[in-house]
Amino acid sequence: MKETGSGNLTTISHILLLGFGNLKKKWLPLFTGFLAVYIISMDANLLLVVLDPHLQTPMYFFLSSLSCLEIVSTSNISPVMLADLQTGNVMISLGGCLAQLYVFGALATVECFLLAAMSYDQYLAVCCPLHYPSLMDGRVCRQLVVGSWVGRFLFMGIVSLSLIALSFCGPCEIDDYFCDFQPLLELSCTFTSKVQMVTVRFPFPL
Repeated sequence: MKETGSGNLTTISHILLLGFGNLKKKWLPLFTGFLAVYIISMDANLLLVVLDPHLQTPMYFFLSSLSCLEIVSTSNISPVMLADLQTGNVMISLGGCLAQLYVFGALATVECFLLAAMSYDQYLAVCCPLHYPSLMDGRVCRQLVVGSWVGRFLFMGIVSLSLIALSFCGPCEIDDYFCDFQPLLELSCTFTSKVQMVTVRFPFPL
């Protein structure tokens, strides 16, 4: 912790993730189960992207994007969760916590936009089958995917900059296994109205 000069108020530089609480007494079966699910998920998504030739066609292009998103999203949270189960509580730096939240928030919103793009794709396929090849070609698919990724990562950057401007003080604990938005916001000892205004004006699932 670091003194701020405002009475006994201190700013925090690290955050303790309390994780699974009392369930850690049975950490080995939980660790083994989560590790197996993580490995299977990674392998399945990698095989889906690399080996399936149908994913190179416009109709299935969004599925490969969702698989890539799942790989990054799982790798963002699962290693910290597994470390928490194995070692007990996990101490993470404030910068690392904000980085994890940035990736998590961006990927969560990218998934929503990709699902919306897939719904539009299916609408065209069902309602405009004759015009589908010209309306939803490879170029349009790439534009929708790139727009979903770039746009939401840029937006989450605005939210992250708003969070960086805050001062965080004790208790330096989050009762979770990853850095979620609301628990992190509750650690702030300054006004959070600007951050809340941004998240209300441009809502995202955090």
